[in-house]
Amino acid sequence: MTSRSQDWFGRLVPRRVLIASDGSDEARLRDLFLENLSGQWQSATADSFEQAHFVMQHSPCDVVLVDEGLFRREGAAGLSWLAGRSRAPLAFLASESPAPLTEALRQGVHFCLPRELALNNPQLLAAALERVAQLGRVRESAEKTGGELDEARRQVDRLVQLLWQAAPMDPRTHWFTQHYMMERLYEEIARTGRHGAPLTVAVGEVESPAAPAGALPPWTVREITQKKRRADVAGQYGPHGFLLLMVQTPREGGLCCCRRLRQALDEAPEREGKPVRAYFGLASFSADSCTPQSLLRTAEEHLEEARAGYGEGVVAG
Repeated sequence: MTSRSQDWFGRLVPRRVLIASDGSDEARLRDLFLENLSGQWQSATADSFEQAHFVMQHSPCDVVLVDEGLFRREGAAGLSWLAGRSRAPLAFLASESPAPLTEALRQGVHFCLPRELALNNPQLLAAALERVAQLGRVRESAEKTGGELDEARRQVDRLVQLLWQAAPMDPRTHWFTQHYMMERLYEEIARTGRHGAPLTVAVGEVESPAAPAGALPPWTVREITQKKRRADVAGQYGPHGFLLLMVQTPREGGLCCCRRLRQALDEAPEREGKPVRAYFGLASFSADSCTPQSLLRTAEEHLEEARAGYGEGVVAG
């Protein structure tokens, strides 16, 4: 495989190697590339890890070739610092001593070569550097793919959040969300305004010693859903209440429906003999209550009256 890469115009150009050496063998290394590998590799030099980092910032390279002499002079901390900042993979020219080689690998070097063998065999050095460059391309591709995967995960998380917000029903309670109930209320008011059919809404609360203070007992959701009329829509309203939309229903019909629901809650087997108090405040569409805000405000006022003991728990004004 040829040690060439493509430039912006698709032309094959030699790869670039940055030689990081302490200076004692810098000329020998530079001459090796100039005399034997000039058609395959272009070389640049640096006599410190800091200079190597500076050169790479302004002139990217495919491989950094670190000589053991520079490693001995600047230490493991310097090599670790360079490895953490270099986008190019690091190759290490090592002597026969195992200690520097072991430490260099620990500090982030990607490939090691016997120093004298590499310097005396230019084609072996070129083949090794090509393999290191391939490793760099694989690592760069993996980082790019990892970044794309992270972005895809963020997009999925965003879509899940949007789906959660748009879902009409809470999957935990199987109860229509307040957002959905408000949308339906706007739709039903608009439909009533166009066609003149009656519309009654009810705001309700249920109190039970078996549930935390102010919380809606879980079994009441199922009971209301099962016992309401099929055309009516019930769902969450506020942290502890519920909203009932009764379409095609005048005030008297709404009172009848809510009284029947209150009786069903009083007689539900889930009570287990514990007292349950259900309250309903109703409001019907009229010239004075023809917006969501006015209907809900009237219903909440009637709910407070029901809680105060009026209407046997069901108040429609």
